[in-house]
Amino acid sequence: MSKIFGKSATCAYCKKPIETLDYVVRGKLWKKFTGTGEVEARRWSIKLCWHVECWVEQGRTAADKAAGHRIEARGRPKSKLAEKDQAERLAIIRRRASVIQRIRRETERPFEEQDFNKVVHLGEMLEKLAVEIKAYGGVPESWMME
Repeated sequence: MSKIFGKSATCAYCKKPIETLDYVVRGKLWKKFTGTGEVEARRWSIKLCWHVECWVEQGRTAADKAAGHRIEARGRPKSKLAEKDQAERLAIIRRRASVIQRIRRETERPFEEQDFNKVVHLGEMLEKLAVEIKAYGGVPESWMME
């Protein structure tokens, strides 16, 4: 914040003149015109001046606007489980992936070499894992389809 000396300036917020020896907030905006209508940084500059009250009001308006506008994060929402429970859930999911892999490996073998008792045992393990994971956030929807 400084005083304006010499000539008057125009406020960037209210567009009224700022008289000499009045306090002023100064700013400089660097821009670059690309020719496509987009503006990038660092080619030409605009010097801006505000009344102190206008600068504060502009900041309040921007803060109110930002507070009312919630930016939605992309991707999967955060888990509401505790870290210990999350780790346990992940361990169960990994064990299930291992069991699924073993079932696929067994069923891809030639028919004569397949051990159906082993496949049945692995299927029972899948059911146990589904019961076990209910305590840690419920059974994933994808498990119901398989």
